[in-house]
Amino acid sequence: MEATMSNFDAVKFRKVRAMMDGGATEGERTAARGRAEAIAAKVGWDLHTAIQFDDAQRRRAGDTTGRTSTTQTWEEYWAKGQAEREARFREAERQHGSSEKAFAETDRERRLRLALKSLAVRSKYSNSSKSYISGFGTWTVGAPDVDVLAALERAYPLPTNLPGAMAEWQEWDDLFELRFAYDRDYDIPIHVRCRVDALASILDTMPARSWSDFDIRMQWRRRGIERDRWHDINDDIAAHDRLAADLAFLRSMETPPSTMDSNPRRTNAEKRQAVLSILDTHPELSDREIARRAGVSPQTVNNWRRRRYAT
Repeated sequence: MEATMSNFDAVKFRKVRAMMDGGATEGERTAARGRAEAIAAKVGWDLHTAIQFDDAQRRRAGDTTGRTSTTQTWEEYWAKGQAEREARFREAERQHGSSEKAFAETDRERRLRLALKSLAVRSKYSNSSKSYISGFGTWTVGAPDVDVLAALERAYPLPTNLPGAMAEWQEWDDLFELRFAYDRDYDIPIHVRCRVDALASILDTMPARSWSDFDIRMQWRRRGIERDRWHDINDDIAAHDRLAADLAFLRSMETPPSTMDSNPRRTNAEKRQAVLSILDTHPELSDREIARRAGVSPQTVNNWRRRRYAT
């Protein structure tokens, strides 16, 4: 237990916990809860256990002044909000109909649950002998590995482009918003969270191949900023580099090769820079394709490729 406790990121958890109850919007509170669950899951805890640990740490530190809803114990928090939860539930049923229908397992949820079943990793609750699914394979949060992706694909095909990834992500988000209307403490099934993380990875990393793709990437980036205030600097740098690479690709497609070839003012240095820029952002392209985009010969591209990657 001590080893688990030492690996628990208590500082980050406390910041995220504050937003679970104090976020300005439903989206912020929902995102905060998801991050809190992910922090707890990394050490094999559920959210309840992590909150109890945080409360115990506060008591040891003598943090008994200025108690607010964000420093209450789980039991106090739950009891205080019971009337609000009941009113919220009644209003949701009035607006959206039966809760049974809203929370009924969908066909896609069932497919995901069955497809990931064999990869499930179970952990025990710290305060009981019962266990729960804490992940699949090596996945607990973030981009799934190849084995988990294969299982997700078996459930039903993953999107192969940015519009498809955004469309499916939006469908899940709409379903979650409906269920949150009934219950703010609704817990997204872990097999669904795994699929949503895979979609997020596609939206984060798949290269844009058109300006409409780029628009989707910008929309996705904006949603991430609005819903999640805690960013890892490496994630932000990766997102910036992805946008820069997308822009370089799209700009390289804007000027027809014939225009570049007929431009007598292009210097050798400009041609070299055009080739190197595409090699940096899209090294997987063939010499012929890079030559077409840069307006030079394939042999020129080959020469600069060999120089760039010479050891």
